[in-house]
Amino acid sequence: MKKAILLVLFILMTAFTAMAGDLKVSIAVVADDEKTADTIENYLSSELNAIEGVAVSDEGSWVIKIMVTEGLTEENSPKYTLSAVITAAAKCLGSEGDFNKVASTQCERFENFGVFAGPKAELENMCKELIEDFKEGSLDLQN
Repeated sequence: MKKAILLVLFILMTAFTAMAGDLKVSIAVVADDEKTADTIENYLSSELNAIEGVAVSDEGSWVIKIMVTEGLTEENSPKYTLSAVITAAAKCLGSEGDFNKVASTQCERFENFGVFAGPKAELENMCKELIEDFKEGSLDLQN
């Protein structure tokens, strides 16, 4: 009897562990300079991987899309603007006049957005702020 109970507990623990997998988040960064895009993607990945229950993946159910523009301040020093849009996978509503049905196709649902600006030295802090906004606004996660 003890063996049967232990076996059932083991099976349940394995099932719950498999179901409780990490939330997958993908990152897409577009910038004129590939090095800047890579730097920002690395900052964001590092911040996301530090959140318990979140994993950066090529195909996540959440997507953070970043467009980076570079400009100059009044003192002619480089200034970066990060425009971020956060989407989540969702079921699409029906089409062709039947909007009460949920279709089987996947689409993206808008979740959040943000705009961050500052000098190159502040890129890492801007990424941290973006991830904090992501946690609080879109995911409502506590670390």
